Amino acid sequence: MDGSPARRRPVSSRHRSLAVTPSTTSGVWQQPDGRYLRGEMKRLFGVTVVLVAALAVAAKVILRSRVDKDLDEADLAVVMTSAAYRPTAHPYLGATVLVVAGVAEIDLTQVEPAPTGIELALSMCAARLRVTVPSTWNVSVELEQRTSDVRHPSEQTADAPWLRIIGRAWFSAVEVVQA
Repeated sequence: MDGSPARRRPVSSRHRSLAVTPSTTSGVWQQPDGRYLRGEMKRLFGVTVVLVAALAVAAKVILRSRVDKDLDEADLAVVMTSAAYRPTAHPYLGATVLVVAGVAEIDLTQVEPAPTGIELALSMCAARLRVTVPSTWNVSVELEQRTSDVRHPSEQTADAPWLRIIGRAWFSAVEVVQA
């Protein structure tokens, strides 16, 4: 060769739009016009975070809890906050619980369960729920889980009241503790 730098073959205009070259400094991919794909991913992530935050704020404004210590059923909505609920109803049937980006504690040690047991219907996302029950109760958990941690006692006693926890928990922690 004559010592001149190597010549690159011209790229046809048809293939020029498909050319993606790796960056030598950071390992991210660069588009032909010089933009990085990473910037678009940051923008998409930012839009997603803003939408999720807007939905959470809307849920906080719209949803209201219907909670009374003496009612046999309750609707508990906890959005971006924490709440403690300690019912005293005799008999107590259960509750519908929505927890989004919050922490909820339910203490069932003062209730008398209905003959059919108590049912907690959960809908949780990025949240934590702690349920306290008497040590003599049986606990059954049937949750649709997505990256969630569920802890509950597994011992069962004949003729003991039942606490059934049903619903879905996404990116959440559910803990049932016997007092």
